[in-house]
Amino acid sequence: AGQGSSVRREGFGVCAACARTRRGEHDETEAGTPLYCLPCWQSYEEGLARVTAAADTAAEGICNTHPHPCSHPHPHPQGICSVPLGSRTGAAVPEAWPTATQPAITQPAATQPGQATSSQPTAAQPAITQPNVLPVDEFEEEILRRVAAHRVSIICGSTGCGKSSRVPMMLLQRGSATKIFVAQPRRIAAYSLYQRAISLGYGSLVGLRMGQDTRIGGDTARLFYVTTGYLARLISYHPEALRSVSHLILDECHERSIEADLLCLMGRRLLHSYPSLRLILMSATAHTELYRDYFAQSLGDRSVAIPLHVGGARFPITLHYLDDVAAMHSLPDRLRRTATSLSQKIDHTASYPTSEIRKHYSASVASAQLELALWVARLAAAEAVAGAAVLIFVAGLADIEELAEALQGLPSYLFVPIHSDLAFEDQVKAFEPAPEGVTKMIVATNAAESSVTLPDVDVVIDLGCAKTVSFDAARSASVLSRTWLPQASATQRAGRTGRVRAGTVYRLYTRSLFEALPPYDSSPIGEQPLEATLLQLRGMLAVDQSISQLLQESIEPPELLAVGRALLALDVMGFLQQGHSAAAQRGLAERRQQAHQELNELAIGQTGLHLPNLHGGDDDDEPSHPTLSTSSSPSAGAVPGSLFSALGGGTLAALDCCGLTATGRLAAALPLDLKLARIVALGLQLDCAAEAIVLAAGLSLPKPVFRTASPLVHSSMTDYNSLVRTISESRREFDCG
Repeated sequence: AGQGSSVRREGFGVCAACARTRRGEHDETEAGTPLYCLPCWQSYEEGLARVTAAADTAAEGICNTHPHPCSHPHPHPQGICSVPLGSRTGAAVPEAWPTATQPAITQPAATQPGQATSSQPTAAQPAITQPNVLPVDEFEEEILRRVAAHRVSIICGSTGCGKSSRVPMMLLQRGSATKIFVAQPRRIAAYSLYQRAISLGYGSLVGLRMGQDTRIGGDTARLFYVTTGYLARLISYHPEALRSVSHLILDECHERSIEADLLCLMGRRLLHSYPSLRLILMSATAHTELYRDYFAQSLGDRSVAIPLHVGGARFPITLHYLDDVAAMHSLPDRLRRTATSLSQKIDHTASYPTSEIRKHYSASVASAQLELALWVARLAAAEAVAGAAVLIFVAGLADIEELAEALQGLPSYLFVPIHSDLAFEDQVKAFEPAPEGVTKMIVATNAAESSVTLPDVDVVIDLGCAKTVSFDAARSASVLSRTWLPQASATQRAGRTGRVRAGTVYRLYTRSLFEALPPYDSSPIGEQPLEATLLQLRGMLAVDQSISQLLQESIEPPELLAVGRALLALDVMGFLQQGHSAAAQRGLAERRQQAHQELNELAIGQTGLHLPNLHGGDDDDEPSHPTLSTSSSPSAGAVPGSLFSALGGGTLAALDCCGLTATGRLAAALPLDLKLARIVALGLQLDCAAEAIVLAAGLSLPKPVFRTASPLVHSSMTDYNSLVRTISESRREFDCG
């Protein structure tokens, strides 16, 4: 460390100065211990050395009365610096650095050499910049009145009306004791809203909290943008953290996920625990009656406001479906025939029952859509105004790579991908303007579907699909597959344009399919494995409290069969505690056998399927029609309060209400897949923790840990060929060819 160095701790995350995701060091002397990357530390220390060398003489007179290690080159007695990195005297800090305690986005006049800088906020309010008027601004008084008069408020409005950016600021400006959490389903949405608040001058009042140790914002912050996953884990393990929170905003609540449904469940419970808390739900396409009824059942009708619609889009949007694309004369004849054939195939899909339509998405449809998307994007770019961008929604990373390869080497296009697996700093380029004469081509998954404002996007091309996770009961396995999106998601995607001028949307599917799709997304809590969810909930509950009863309080409760299957899987992994005595251990196999029989009885009754044996035994040893008699009767150990007790499932009822083992508590605390968390736990037990952690870290990555050549990442042909050669030589050397 150089002059003015502070107490630091190594870490990895988003730098509080340059907002890039890098390895760096936490400044332990600042509130919130923000992380700064190593280049920013170096830049700061180099600038400090230059300034302090010139300011030594001027600072000498102040040192005797107000010594500070950042004000002069003399060492501090403790070697500790209490001034934030972005505000230390003499630091060459770019204006765009979002420091943890900066009073406003507009930096104050340069401090004179030798003058000490305080890390405390100034008494004056930040210099707030008034933005352009948005449709939601007309409803400010009504929004504030409803929020004050009701425990739960529901705000709806078309995409682009300003809900996400304006409503938190309305609440923030009206109360000095206000503390607000705004939950966003995606990292890039939380980051973009935080940057928007910074640009308007709310620097010292806003903060950002996300996974991967992202902590921006000091003691003066009263508005925190957080991800849904971060907030769900925070409430699960530290519900007291919301004791001082006055408003909890769940934005884009139409995006159904297990974490989002759990947040609604936790929020409903917090409303009973903290009488001053107010909950606000916002979305352009939410199922408002579903949410209103859910909270009214617990709080009463008078505590839940009637949904408020706060205005439409700012500029008109023109919609074109696949039928219109087939009629485009500027398309080559071959592609027009492809569009016509694709329209007929998709129209046939629209004839399926509503509950089955989303599953019928074939690889041939995906290939034809990508080819059409590329041509439509290039034609739209040729007709667009200067500085306009094109946004293409695809299903996954393979689609992004295919389009990147097709556009590679074309200087008139700037390719920007948005995907959760890509580096965050690369995705942030989507918010930057393209060079003159270049059209920005943004290709994104549903990560950019909501709460992301890209003002320069004039054209949106939507394939209407996404990668979704579902549970295949016949195989007892999770399946990631392409599915059609509901109407609500299609509306959100269309809303990414029309922000600053009229926009155009090309939906590469037919109007009949759109009308046949379900209006809203279904609850994933009934479609995805529940093991991680149950483990998280188990950590919230006291021993003897039933998980099945708690899940009945969710918006759309899962089937009891899915809950039982997850409980048995957790027991097999050793996460559930049912006694440590020798007798209990000897009866472990028998107990799991009995639990499997009870679960199989439920499966036969509900689906007619015979479940695979999860505990590792031989299915041939089981009776063909297991019953829930004798040891599974209520008198043989059924637990009152568990839903399994009503069905005579004594063993499953006991699992439903038991606590966590030490391994289970560790798995619940680690942000890992449960099987990988078990690897770490076994490594600790076998005295090979380091090796187990490295193994779990490697297996947790979405891609292999070894480098691979990709034209999406390696734009230089020389670098690409060099990496291919290195990989081939390494495989020949270490894998014997």
